[in-house]
Amino acid sequence: MTSAASKKADDARKNAGKTGEDTACERMKDAGYDILARNYAEHNIGEIDIIASDGHDIVFCEVKTRGAHPLDRPAAAVSRSKQTKICRTALCYLQKNPTELQPRFDVIEVFGRQAGGRFSAGRINWLKNAFGPPETLRFF
Repeated sequence: MTSAASKKADDARKNAGKTGEDTACERMKDAGYDILARNYAEHNIGEIDIIASDGHDIVFCEVKTRGAHPLDRPAAAVSRSKQTKICRTALCYLQKNPTELQPRFDVIEVFGRQAGGRFSAGRINWLKNAFGPPETLRFF
């Protein structure tokens, strides 16, 4: 693949990812969640796509965006290693932003298609409590 083609493919992936995150945020807002942060990152630890609250839980959400008919579930891309990074990043967030809310880890799968260089989101699958922190990481 030429560097121009590679850049175009990378730009398309970024566009799809941003569109997926925007779509997930809208779904969460429609469900009554307050969006507290997007793309929250801790240097050398990890990044969380969306941090939201429903008044009972503080939700750390990973968004995975794929085409309409992927070979594998998008959530399958959230490996145990990725889960651990998200949990460690969430712990850093909670240390800086103390709360009485219960932490929860969700994955939102966004399915759609590329058309005319733009990604169009379609079906959404919201997996609440998709994973938990590893036993070696204490939250409370």
